[in-house]
Amino acid sequence: MFKTSIITMLIACATLLSTAYAQHDHHKDQNGREMHTNNEGHMKNVAEFKNADLSKAYKHYLHLKTALVASDSKEAINGAKMLAAVLHKYGKSTKAVKDAEKVAAASNLYGKRKAFAVLSMTVAQLFKGQIASGEVYVAFCPMANNNQGGYWLAAEEEINNPYLGAKMLKCGSVKNVIK
Repeated sequence: MFKTSIITMLIACATLLSTAYAQHDHHKDQNGREMHTNNEGHMKNVAEFKNADLSKAYKHYLHLKTALVASDSKEAINGAKMLAAVLHKYGKSTKAVKDAEKVAAASNLYGKRKAFAVLSMTVAQLFKGQIASGEVYVAFCPMANNNQGGYWLAAEEEINNPYLGAKMLKCGSVKNVIK
């Protein structure tokens, strides 16, 4: 009886922790497009690309961006490595691969965020004209990177700044939309 109670409690704790730390969940909408749920429960369409590798790259980019918003260096490394791998497979931008690798290799969050600014501009160019459905929002924060500014891509218009973390989460605005 005591063993069963402990096992039940451990399973409940593991379930709770995995739910609490989940970055996002994937769902399909009525048109079969992937939906993205963030921790607050908001649903948003994630753009799909003409090429499956670019769709995967965008999802890994969003993973990386979300990790930087949360100031989670370990997840930023994971996201950047996955992004570099799929971009390498895509094979049309060695610069994007190198930029993603620089994010992963940076020794601290500041370095990762600085490299992310360069990566964001590179992948924005790569994504232009390649979207099959949905939109990619291009946001900008003038205070990022020691007031040099920084762009990033997002699946939604809501600002979640990857450069300044919790200090200035809502700093920035949407400057463009890639369709």
